[in-house]
Amino acid sequence: MKVLSESCVKTAVGCAFGRGCAFGPGCASGRGCASARWLPVVSRCLLLAVPWLALTAAFVGQENNGGAQSPIDDRPAVSPPVAQESDDHAQDRPEKVPDAKGSAPNDPVPELPGSGTSPADTAQGTALLPKGYACLVCHSTSGELWTKDVPVVTEKDLAGDVHWQAGVRCHECHGGTADMDNHDDHRKDGSFRSIDREDIPALCGRCHEKKNPDVYAKYAKSVHFGSGGEVGASCSDCHGSHGMFPATDERSKLHPVQVVHTCGDCHANIEYMRKFRPSPRTDQLAEYLTSGHGLKLLDAEAPDIEVATCVSCHCREEHTAHAIRPAGDMASPVYPTNLAETCNTCHGDQRKMAGRQYHGKELGYDQYDHWKESVHAKALLEKGDLSAPTCNDCHGNHGAVPPDIDSVANACGTCHAKVAGLFENTRMKHRFEQEDWEGLPGCTACHSNHHIHSPTDEMLGTESDAVCIECHQKENQYGAPLAGIQTASALRAGLDQLNRQIMEAKATIEQAERLGMEVRGPRFDLMQAENALTNARSLIHTFSAEPVEEALAEGRTVAEEVIRQAEDALAEHTNRRIWLALSLVPILIVVVLLLLYIRTLPIPGK
Repeated sequence: MKVLSESCVKTAVGCAFGRGCAFGPGCASGRGCASARWLPVVSRCLLLAVPWLALTAAFVGQENNGGAQSPIDDRPAVSPPVAQESDDHAQDRPEKVPDAKGSAPNDPVPELPGSGTSPADTAQGTALLPKGYACLVCHSTSGELWTKDVPVVTEKDLAGDVHWQAGVRCHECHGGTADMDNHDDHRKDGSFRSIDREDIPALCGRCHEKKNPDVYAKYAKSVHFGSGGEVGASCSDCHGSHGMFPATDERSKLHPVQVVHTCGDCHANIEYMRKFRPSPRTDQLAEYLTSGHGLKLLDAEAPDIEVATCVSCHCREEHTAHAIRPAGDMASPVYPTNLAETCNTCHGDQRKMAGRQYHGKELGYDQYDHWKESVHAKALLEKGDLSAPTCNDCHGNHGAVPPDIDSVANACGTCHAKVAGLFENTRMKHRFEQEDWEGLPGCTACHSNHHIHSPTDEMLGTESDAVCIECHQKENQYGAPLAGIQTASALRAGLDQLNRQIMEAKATIEQAERLGMEVRGPRFDLMQAENALTNARSLIHTFSAEPVEEALAEGRTVAEEVIRQAEDALAEHTNRRIWLALSLVPILIVVVLLLLYIRTLPIPGK
């Protein structure tokens, strides 16, 4: 009552002379009203103060009778505070200094108008700032010292702000004094901090390290920390500064719909990215907007916020959000040996993938399990071959989409260039692309997509394991001619014949080598026959018998020649043994004759 009465008296003095609120430069400075020196003026002030005291008493009475709305304030009554001060910030804050009304400027934020209703009401509301808050003098468009060059933070910006809700106020980051009675111009106040981007991580870490002790250390090792003393991305670049909302709030810079643009603000800016790399990629955002993920996320009618965004792949686990590593770092979630597991966090989740389709076909959720058994996974994970394909090699990374039926061969062709060139010039490629053949997308029709094994000769022919009979049989849906099965059988027979000859040549060479014969020449020649067999297997993708038969004929010729040379080596070994045996006969005769001659010699001393 006493404080409110004094406030009203001061207000009356101010208003009587048209000098504005008593909390302005005249009265709030503690110097009092300059015009109060004049006695007539003082008399007028006392007369005007009487009705204000009456209104004050009436207001207090209404407040005691149920909190009715004040007749001098047309704003709705404010509910009691709901946000309690966080323990994270308690130790770092200065003691609360009461403002001119007797309340502390860093008290918990009052409820927003309409609080207790829906989140949408809160999002549209405003945060009520204390009347004596010094920052409002300049940093609001209605402030007394505001100019167009002064940064402004509105009450609407603070509605829902996570720091404001936790009781954090301007001076707790910027320093200085928040109440008007003790406020100094911060341009002359040594305790005020003008925060640079480079200083923000350490400032934020002052509080946030209490709950997450390693958050600053992780950030310092991340790709965003930068090099050469320049911060690549500071906390405010990703989280915002004033008006910082939870990631679940659509206004947040980290909300799934917004985060791709938040990352794109830097990564799509060629001038900025050149500070860190001479030839940076800046097309990631443009690619993402065309991807299957981006099209679902930014669907104007029904945005799907569960699809992958930048943070889903580069911050696969929550605790790595501040420790984003370069793609070439072995600990990065997008390093080749880790990428498939990263994709599997979503694509292996049955709940997330339920009902999701691409071009009318279910996407499934078992791709990773199949890929782990494939020849590609074994080459990458077991042999350490980083050139072996993983998810992004076939689907793309930022512009990820499943390859269409007419582009599967192109995806496989990035590695298997020779086979792709052969397939490109065949009539079968165009047959696969026909609408009535949909479901036979190029390479995967025979080799599958994720569950790819090393190809074998058993895939060709008419046996149960052969893939040819899936189309070339009496009853099939593709109208493939039966002549094709005859060609496949002939090709399989040719491959088996050459393979047997090579095996025979190898066995003969090994036998000769064990007997000590020189066979380096035939062994080297045999490599030509093996290359011919490999070439013939590749030429099967021409779907024509002639080029395959030519390669097989070349291989058979070489294999037959190698077999002949190996047999010659074995024959030479036999001949050597015969001649060695024959050479021993005269040697034995000489030995016997010498023994007989020795026996005829007289014994000395007899």
